Amino acid sequence: MFSKKQEELILVGIEIGKELRNVEYKGSVSWNDDNPRQKIIKSMLAMANIRDGGSVIIGVEQKKGGTFELTGMTQGDFDSFNYDTISAVVAEFADPYVTFSLTKGELQGKRIVIIDVEEFQDIPVICKKDGSLLKRGKLYTRGVRVPESVEVPSQTEMREILDIAIEKGTRKFLRSISRAGIALKEPEKNTDIELFEKQLKEVTK
Repeated sequence: MFSKKQEELILVGIEIGKELRNVEYKGSVSWNDDNPRQKIIKSMLAMANIRDGGSVIIGVEQKKGGTFELTGMTQGDFDSFNYDTISAVVAEFADPYVTFSLTKGELQGKRIVIIDVEEFQDIPVICKKDGSLLKRGKLYTRGVRVPESVEVPSQTEMREILDIAIEKGTRKFLRSISRAGIALKEPEKNTDIELFEKQLKEVTK
């Protein structure tokens, strides 16, 4: 069964007629076929590197003219998607790792698979192995201008990844010093005027 949010994700691209940055649609494909498998892994690596992650939805096909249609999946393609199998293969390419969930179900009588990918935990996810469509050492993301899974195309996407990593690093540092029992001193909130008046009083004493 799909959650209400997942149902909305499936249908939103169909309703507005385009893919979103955090949602990628694919027609019926089998995980056992190398080309679509590589594309899905690439999308998972890319979505792990954007804020709040994203979803790969299989069973929605792009038609001529750019519109999308809920076509569903064949039984064989649907059955080929297994969490443990996907996790093992993705782990071969992802450094450090990709956290994701797999949901399989039906919507409007059509078989659908959703792979929900979480934003990276501590540091950005880098591809650690060459594949037919993947390159070792590359950092993938979802483009800002065009919603597709690509190597980091510009400083805009790179800054976003760095910002996320810095925020996570800062939170981790604050948690560490808190566990160590170290209290951070609150910064003084005096305004320039208050500081000036304080200095003036000291001078006129």
